Amino acid sequence: MLVSADLLQEKMRKRTANYLYWFNQASIVPWIVGETGFTASASHSISEGLNGTLADQGKFVEYTLDAVCNCGGSGFSWWQYQDVWWTTPDECYLGLLERATLPQPSAEKQPAVNHFRNYPKFPTANPSACPVDRTDIFDANKLYYNPFGYPRNSQKEITRRVIDQDGKPIKNAVVRVWVDMGAVVPPIPNPTPDNPNNKITYFPDTFWTFTDADGYFTAIPTQYNSISDTIPLPASWPGIAKIRISTAGAEVYNPDNDEKFWKPGNVEPFVPNPIVLKKINYDVSVSGITINNGQNKNYYGRKSLTVSNTKVYSGGKATFTSSKTITLLPGFTAQAESKVNIYITPPDCNELNLLLPNKSILDASENGKNRMVYSNTPNEIQLSFEKDFVENYLSVFPNPANSTVTIQLNSKNEDATLSQIKLYDMLGKEIITAYLSGNSHVLNVSQCPKGIYFIEIKDTITTYYKKIIIQ
Repeated sequence: MLVSADLLQEKMRKRTANYLYWFNQASIVPWIVGETGFTASASHSISEGLNGTLADQGKFVEYTLDAVCNCGGSGFSWWQYQDVWWTTPDECYLGLLERATLPQPSAEKQPAVNHFRNYPKFPTANPSACPVDRTDIFDANKLYYNPFGYPRNSQKEITRRVIDQDGKPIKNAVVRVWVDMGAVVPPIPNPTPDNPNNKITYFPDTFWTFTDADGYFTAIPTQYNSISDTIPLPASWPGIAKIRISTAGAEVYNPDNDEKFWKPGNVEPFVPNPIVLKKINYDVSVSGITINNGQNKNYYGRKSLTVSNTKVYSGGKATFTSSKTITLLPGFTAQAESKVNIYITPPDCNELNLLLPNKSILDASENGKNRMVYSNTPNEIQLSFEKDFVENYLSVFPNPANSTVTIQLNSKNEDATLSQIKLYDMLGKEIITAYLSGNSHVLNVSQCPKGIYFIEIKDTITTYYKKIIIQ
């Protein structure tokens, strides 16, 4: 069944918009379209391999200019300015000027040239008009997922899910698919310099698809009747032989490199499910973290790291690393005799070794009286909560204790009064809770078994932690 040229070109324009939409969703930097073209000529036709007529080229220019603008692009360039003398028509007639045939001058290709010439210098984008043909969940009728509209084939297609190292689905991952169109056994018609000895040659075709909002993709393979006019396909063509998956800010799924990984029968048994791509975490937030005695935990954000509702207990160690900014929000607390390191270091890239960003700590913690020690070396900032911090503001004695423990605010805390005291055992179980008011309190611990405990002391300004021993 023949498909009309108008329908084919409409699909071509929609596929272009799908790629632009992907850039809009996935690119973390401004982007422009480059080396985009459409072959057309006043003196040659589609039958010679061109994409369409001059009118078709004009439609493509008009459509893609608006699509780039509305899909978030920052610029547009066309390949190429003038037609050239290359090998085949589909390479020669991408220009906006016809090739000069002396003595006639080169002629502009209209209406494409006028679309460029009259396009506003500062157009107003309308994001809702980005003409993407997609849905959030895979739909084989959408060109975003099935770019050439091939029919489903349960025996040949492959479905997988793509996730990151934390188990979260990766949306809009790019899936490149190679379809094995079969092998030609020697002698090969018209051997090429690359294959002078008539070795077995595999004929691949390739296309792209994307993952949906849940990280799933289905690659529906190309279906042709023949490789060429002289080389028919086998009765049962092999199907998908390779896939490669990539996404912005993550590693690439590319098993054994392109040259080695080729499964002419069927790639499906060799592809894991799910496929895990390790992502670079640019802006990371951590919350609700508890780091106990003896634990050592590390947290990393490539660009920024925000920490909230996190407790580092005595004897625990936390390390926070980022290349630009680390923010400690209210709810972050660290006990005396805990250790918190904050490192501001360059991203782990060889080409960025000389680019040290401005070192800064944005400390918005609720404990405004923390005594912090900074060591600003060429590649790090360290912060630690020193042992004598609690002693500067309150006294807890005797320690070790037998029957009672006295908690008393020191003179540096003249604006505060005690409000609550809690005693925890080594397992974090709450043993005693006392609500009070004043500058001192005697806590009865005579009924507590011998051992090590942690006492949480809240005044009207700050929360303190102290380890005590009951004998």
